[in-house]
Amino acid sequence: MYILILLALNACSFASASGSVVINEVELDYIEDDAEIQWVEIYNNGEEEVDVSGWAIMSSDDRSRKEFIDEGTLLSPGDFYLMYFGEKWLSNYGAVIILEDDFDHEVDRTISIYDSQEDGCAWGKYPDGESEWMFMESTPGAPNSGVQCDVTTSKAVIFNMDGSVSGRGYLNLQNRGADPVGGSFISHEHGSGDYSADSSFRMDINDVINVSRIDLKKDALSMRYNRTFNGLPGNRTVYYDSLWAESSSIKSMNEGGEDGSMASQSTTYGTSISKDVAVQSKYGSLEMNLSSDSVGRTNVEYCSDELKLSEEYLGGFHIKETITKGEYQRAVNSTDESGYVDVYKKAGEDYSSYERGSGLYRAEEIIEAGDYARKNVILDYMPAGYSYSNDSVANRSHMWEEGFGLNASNGLYAEEHYTNLAKMEKEVEVKWPNEVRTSSSFIGQASLKSVFRRGNNSTDLAVLEDDYAGDYKIERKISILPKYDSPHMSVYKQGYVDPDRCDVLRFAVTVVNDGNRTFAPIYVRDTFPSGTRFIGSSIEPMELARTYGNWSIPALGSGDSFTIDMQFKVITRKENYTNRARANTVYVYSSRGTQRERKLRVSNSTTLDVDWSGCPAELLPLDFTATLSPADEKIVSYRLILNNTADYTMSANITALLPEGMSFINSTTATLENDSGVVKWSIRRINAGRRRTVSFMAGAERDGLFEVKALVSGSSTEGNESISTSSSALVVVGKPPRASNIESLQSIQWLPCGDSALYQSLAKIDAGSRSEIKCCSW
Repeated sequence: MYILILLALNACSFASASGSVVINEVELDYIEDDAEIQWVEIYNNGEEEVDVSGWAIMSSDDRSRKEFIDEGTLLSPGDFYLMYFGEKWLSNYGAVIILEDDFDHEVDRTISIYDSQEDGCAWGKYPDGESEWMFMESTPGAPNSGVQCDVTTSKAVIFNMDGSVSGRGYLNLQNRGADPVGGSFISHEHGSGDYSADSSFRMDINDVINVSRIDLKKDALSMRYNRTFNGLPGNRTVYYDSLWAESSSIKSMNEGGEDGSMASQSTTYGTSISKDVAVQSKYGSLEMNLSSDSVGRTNVEYCSDELKLSEEYLGGFHIKETITKGEYQRAVNSTDESGYVDVYKKAGEDYSSYERGSGLYRAEEIIEAGDYARKNVILDYMPAGYSYSNDSVANRSHMWEEGFGLNASNGLYAEEHYTNLAKMEKEVEVKWPNEVRTSSSFIGQASLKSVFRRGNNSTDLAVLEDDYAGDYKIERKISILPKYDSPHMSVYKQGYVDPDRCDVLRFAVTVVNDGNRTFAPIYVRDTFPSGTRFIGSSIEPMELARTYGNWSIPALGSGDSFTIDMQFKVITRKENYTNRARANTVYVYSSRGTQRERKLRVSNSTTLDVDWSGCPAELLPLDFTATLSPADEKIVSYRLILNNTADYTMSANITALLPEGMSFINSTTATLENDSGVVKWSIRRINAGRRRTVSFMAGAERDGLFEVKALVSGSSTEGNESISTSSSALVVVGKPPRASNIESLQSIQWLPCGDSALYQSLAKIDAGSRSEIKCCSW
């Protein structure tokens, strides 16, 4: 998206040829309101008006993308024309910006420029419209300033290499390199016979912002094995007899300097290799495109957070494969009589797929980021072997195996394992988390299992287990359908008193998407039960106050649910506790061709009746509260009420522990001690069935979350009974912080805490009992 602004200025300009429109100024790395803004300014340096309708700006890095000027745009002599881009698409190092007219003819281009300083400086011509470029203070839509900016001494470096080779004989090529951020590449070709290839290599390195880009391409690569020789002086001859080998690999590094993503492909022991290969590492993201028609052993490996795969094809295969960050596509056909295949893939933590065996093989497969997969396979078993050399043949015969696994959180668990297959035709489609469709015809054995559970720890299960052996055709579809055919959410709650700790109350708030579309994000607010104090939750709240908390659920697909477990300290024993929760989100719908937003809000109020008969009696219950002063929010008033529910008169010693950053001011009861945040009082007499109150004030030195603990020890006046109890009061001074466990804050510091994971680890499916792929390293 971009904004076009036309500014006609009555300023002196340096005219050149009539109607001369040029690129006059470029900003690649400007920060405005914490957002990166790029813009290009063009300028009419001529003496006549120019119609620039349909003209376009593009980058030499990506000529497929153009940003066009609106129809009807006229540029008078001395006019400036600005194109603002709301998203970054021009490379900020080594960029060459090109201006084309409406006939796709190049009108002007910049020099190779870079800018990563996030300041008010840009590259421009000075004087306006002339040929000299300068890094100067930017003046969008106005005559260029000519005030030069300092350029950082560390600059971008671009290395390009293009080549074409063809011939017959022996060849051994090795290329490798590494960038300053830990990325690296390796390319290798070796063998004897006929060879031809067009190859290119590019490496962009920017020491300023510590990023790099690597592009490696091999086009029309052709290798045909033959025994060759070469004559030497003295009537001598050297013979070369080597099967072909070809490989290329790229590795990127994570920000922490650890091994990141890796992409590699290779063919070894090849008698015939034909390939087009393109591998790219772009700012830490890897992509690979492969088209191969080869006889040999071909391996493909890829490893990233989104996708892990390992593929081996032994024999003659035609392979077409595309791997990007968000998508994987594969089409493979065996071209020889019989070959061997071993393929395994894992997408995220939810989905995995595999095939292994020998014979005739055909597969088409697609995996889209995080929510969809489809695979069609045809398998026909035949014995297979491969000759790695003239006197070495390896037996790779193996009956076919095929399968997949899906383990969606709060939804469907499904797995299929086929073994001892003589033949198979199968199509499987997976839409996680709630749909699997399979159509298979096979001779062999099959084990099919599907489980539905409301959550990973839920006991609500629906289990389907089927085993087959023989010649079968199976059609099946498993779906988890929403309760409503329109957007809808529900909130459910469960509560109980912890049986092991009668002073802890637990509530579980579950948000269920029982409608027909995905919601993202969902905001949940819980109003805490009176007589309790919040002490923790299973996920971190985005906001926490004394009486409520706010949470965020990133996304919830149709049929999904998410549970937040909360714990509360019981301050006052009551017959019942009421917890109120609400969830709200916004979704987009279409009305008469217009996209509109609609709010969706649901709530739930649950009252928990408590039977305290199984808990020991409270002989000295405490009610400890904290209130901010309306006159000064840094002053906190505390009130501690001691209730003597015993049948005897007692005395009490009280200790208040003030956190760091809070100091005692005064109290209604004389203190016994006040030293380093420890304040003590003594009450000589509390009659049976009566209460006494200690009130005091304290001052906060800063904003933050403060917890004061009160420790009370009581004893009967006759000296034969004693009891100890404690409580605490929580108060937020200033901006409410984020926290997940208040009870653990011994020395209160200003928050927010570091982010915690919203989801626990899901159970892993290891399809076909295969071991985890070890990759991301050479």
